[in-house]
Amino acid sequence: MPKNWINLTVHDSRYWEDTSLAERWSTTGVVKAYCERRLDAIFGFADSYSLATVAKVSAGFGNGIPVFTTAGLTSQIGSKKDFPYLTRMQGSYRQMADSVYQLIAYHPPSTPTTITSTISSAKTTLKPSFNVSSNLNYQNLVFMYHDKRRAMNRPQASKTGEVQEQELSSHCFFAVYAIKHYFAENSEYFKESWQIQTPAVAFDEELNRTKEDVSGWLKVVSQYANGKEDITQIC
Repeated sequence: MPKNWINLTVHDSRYWEDTSLAERWSTTGVVKAYCERRLDAIFGFADSYSLATVAKVSAGFGNGIPVFTTAGLTSQIGSKKDFPYLTRMQGSYRQMADSVYQLIAYHPPSTPTTITSTISSAKTTLKPSFNVSSNLNYQNLVFMYHDKRRAMNRPQASKTGEVQEQELSSHCFFAVYAIKHYFAENSEYFKESWQIQTPAVAFDEELNRTKEDVSGWLKVVSQYANGKEDITQIC
């Protein structure tokens, strides 16, 4: 490439400072760069919330600004209508959910089919054929994962009435979310089984916890997983 052909500008979303405000600084930085006529492409952002907002807004700049990222695995930003110029370099949680579905999900036996053929006026009936699945065929699944927003050990609301900071959903939550929706979309069994609620236990791994705390969470998990073919997904 010619010398000085590419001009790279690093913009800090300050995610390290406050995760809930990174989306604000990411978006304002991109808008400012575009208004100064120095924005042709975007590499980033690392967190899903900033990435989603930036990719949606920048698609309306001029003829659209391409966004390239090694993050953005959440299935929510897979819509080409909402994010037409976003390229994710590592796939998505939905692709991961497909792999998990093929590996462990219960697949009901296929309806037997009878094939009839006529050879030299002789009617021959073949044996019923089935699709043989080599997966684990788990029916009862419980998801145990890290997520500050839904954690069982999340600090209780302040008695003074002060509003606590709103925690963001974790990558573990987005992974479980993708699995849940993929299973429901592709299996009538899971669609019906998880219609009201998907069995899950969330905890905050960054907070101090005791042996008794973990034991209590696992008891809740065991109550959900009341069967012989159960599996707990720990993230």
